[in-house]
Amino acid sequence: MRTRQFFASAGAVALVATGLIAGGGVTAAAADAPANPAATCVVSDTPGHLDCTVSYASTGAEQAFTVPAGVTSVAVELVGGRGGSAIGVSGGRGDRVTGALPVSAGATLYVHVGGNGSFAAGGYNGGGAPGAPATTFWQAGGGGATDLRASTDLGSRLVVAGGGGGASGGAAGGDAEQAGGNDMDDPSSGGGAGTQSAGGAGGTAWALNPGNVGALGFGGAGGDYGTVGIRAGGAGGGGGYYGGGGGASGATGGGGGGSSLVPAGGSSGPSDEAPVARITYEVPVTAIVASAPASPALQSTPVTASASTALAGHSATVTSKISSVMQFAGGRPNDVSCITASGTTSCVSAKAGTHDMRVSFVGWSNIQPEFALESSSLAQAINFSDGTINVQQPMQLGATATSGLPVSYALVSGPCTLSGGTLTATDNGSCRVTASQAGQNPYLAAVSVTRDFTIAPVELVKSSDSAAYVATAGVPFTFPVVLQTAGGAPVSPQPMIDYTFAPGCSFGSDRIATRAGTCEVTATVRGSTTLTTTFTVTVVAAPRSAADTAGLVNTGVAEGADTMAATAALALVVLGAGLILARRKPVR
Repeated sequence: MRTRQFFASAGAVALVATGLIAGGGVTAAAADAPANPAATCVVSDTPGHLDCTVSYASTGAEQAFTVPAGVTSVAVELVGGRGGSAIGVSGGRGDRVTGALPVSAGATLYVHVGGNGSFAAGGYNGGGAPGAPATTFWQAGGGGATDLRASTDLGSRLVVAGGGGGASGGAAGGDAEQAGGNDMDDPSSGGGAGTQSAGGAGGTAWALNPGNVGALGFGGAGGDYGTVGIRAGGAGGGGGYYGGGGGASGATGGGGGGSSLVPAGGSSGPSDEAPVARITYEVPVTAIVASAPASPALQSTPVTASASTALAGHSATVTSKISSVMQFAGGRPNDVSCITASGTTSCVSAKAGTHDMRVSFVGWSNIQPEFALESSSLAQAINFSDGTINVQQPMQLGATATSGLPVSYALVSGPCTLSGGTLTATDNGSCRVTASQAGQNPYLAAVSVTRDFTIAPVELVKSSDSAAYVATAGVPFTFPVVLQTAGGAPVSPQPMIDYTFAPGCSFGSDRIATRAGTCEVTATVRGSTTLTTTFTVTVVAAPRSAADTAGLVNTGVAEGADTMAATAALALVVLGAGLILARRKPVR
């Protein structure tokens, strides 16, 4: 990269002398100047400002830039045209020149963007033409210069990026400010580079036509071969502050590159970029608008911000400058949470509704725009499956809401009881249950879902073992019934079964009979009206223990008869004693 002082050049001195640069700034009139191209703006390094750039591509004609209001300095970046390439050989590169210029608001800069050289001609704005015969693909024209002018005159140029020289056969074109390539047999066939005070010399050849000398603003043409159709002419020199020299004919001399005019403190160097002129200036930010798209609650929502200025068409996104976003009015601190990382800010709202937010920016403490974060309510759905249950066998219902919120139940119909989420059938048939979720911010109420639960057929079954219907007085009795499914399997766990007894039965609540005899018993599943059965239980006396029969003599008489005889004898004795006492008279 090359750095030179602008005012050190003779051209700059001439411009000052003619009054085209007055008071250090461009002041040419802007009458009838066309509108500038649309500006592209980005965040400036200067707090509270935007860097706005207008770009000009090569059009083959003069263009204009009007200095916006409030702008006193512009940064410029110019790239000159490239020299045309010949068969197998590249043309020279144009220069890239950067720097700063003082300007005055309302002034006009005239922009000339150089064109690239071709087989047929030199590029726009001073590219040297190729020597005859043209369009033979053996030689090409030089690239045109790119410059900014204080007026339409060539002599008012403020900044120039030189163009590259064209190529000729085996000789490459020179980059801006570099000489063109030479024939291997003749080291002087290439054109010389333009300088700050003169155009580049034309290339010479041992027996052919030399190239033309470059001039102020123009590259020299390549030397003509002379005999059309045999070989080719020389390459054209690049345009520039001073143009490069043309190459010698015979497809042996490349064009020299044109020179550049660099602002004080600026820089230059060859570039592969297409010809362009860019003018950049700072504009103060006057307002910032922050926003976020309306979105469902709980969804991460990007926050963006755009800065505007007093100049129409001068705005830029400043999202990357956001340092924080906070809720500032209403709600609770945890209603909205925002994260800023790597130039991106996103917010999540825990509740539906409108949340007032305030944005802060890095280095812009005096600008804190506000916006409303709109979060809509969320829909939810209930997943609820039907099923089959057994009588008196509690089942936990399994409905869920997509929100994760708890589900409530209501019994619609059928022989069932419902406690919380536990459904219990009391009889055969079916039960209908509705599951609901009333909603809770940010969720709307769910559409209720109703499901039918089939009660598996069951019945009370009596034992087929006759011995199961014999009870012993004084001993707990197991009633011979069980609740079974249609397939014959016992319902587990067994339900509560209530027992009722016919009059005269001696069974107590502890299932113990107190005396022998027969008893009709009815069994009913608790809570049911149809699951019932009746059976008869024979109660026998408890057998006597060994202690009760100790010392008795076996007389061969049945135990029952012997006992009755002994009882009768005892009764007679007692009766006789009573009569005797009744007849005895009292002693006088």
